[in-house]
Parts: sequence; structure tokens; C-alpha cells
Amino acid sequence: MIEQGDGNVVGDKRIAVGVRAVDELDRARFARQLRALREVRVVRPGERADVEFALDADGTWLRRLTRETGVPVVLVASGLGETELMAITESGVRSVLWRARVTPGRLSRAVHEAVGCCAPPALPPSGPSAPGTPAGFPAPPAAARVLLPLP
Repeated sequence: MIEQGDGNVVGDKRIAVGVRAVDELDRARFARQLRALREVRVVRPGERADVEFALDADGTWLRRLTRETGVPVVLVASGLGETELMAITESGVRSVLWRARVTPGRLSRAVHEAVGCCAPPALPPSGPSAPGTPAGFPAPPAAARVLLPLP
């Protein structure tokens, strides 16, 4: 990799991810979570990103973000009602992550599914034999995942 004078790196194969939030402290905390993913490069506000994460945004703000950036948007939400979910769906958001349930694995899946470029790194196995799954209890079905793809 070769660093250019503007701070960009030539040959960097990581996915460029932007983070948008009303609260700068929230944005910085979430960006720190994303930086822990080796396949992700968090970009500064205003720089070109392959996918944007929006924290607790409303439908109007999300529509503007998808229109202005032209890249997939993932909403990270603390909670949504049925009406809000409909507005989110109409705004062009690719998926929704529930903030309280964000893990590195879910973040990685959300990034890769949004850009549609490649499979995320392998995750631990799931199923009755997976560590942390009580004996006799099946693993949750794929439909119960927190990542909620939207049309």
C-alpha cells in the first residue's frame, strides 16, 4: 500500500465505511466499533464511502443521505415503531441493526451485505453444538437474526 499526500492509501482493499450521527460522541463511539473490523476502513465525514451507517436517524434525514451519497445506507436504531419502519423502508435504507444488539459479527455482516461485494469473514458455527448453546436447545433460525434487510 502506498499513502498519497491526501491521506488516502492506494491499493487498500478494505471497505470504506462512513458514520453519520447527530451526536458527534455517538459517531466517534460507533466508528471505534467499526475500526475493530479488519476489513473496514472508517472514513471521515465528507469522504467517499462504500457504505454509510446512520445512527438513530429519521426517514427524512435518511432519504437525503441516500440521495446525496448514492451508496447503501444501514440504519443503527435504538427502537422503531411500525410507522417509523415504513418511513425507513421508503427512504432506501438497506438494513437495520438494533443498537443494543450490535456485535462485531453483526457489523461485519451488515457491511458486507450492504455493499454486496464479498462474504464476511467466517463466524463461529451456530447450532446445538455451538459453544454457548444449551444442550437440547436449537440455535435460533436465520429469520430471527437482528439484521433486517429491507427492499
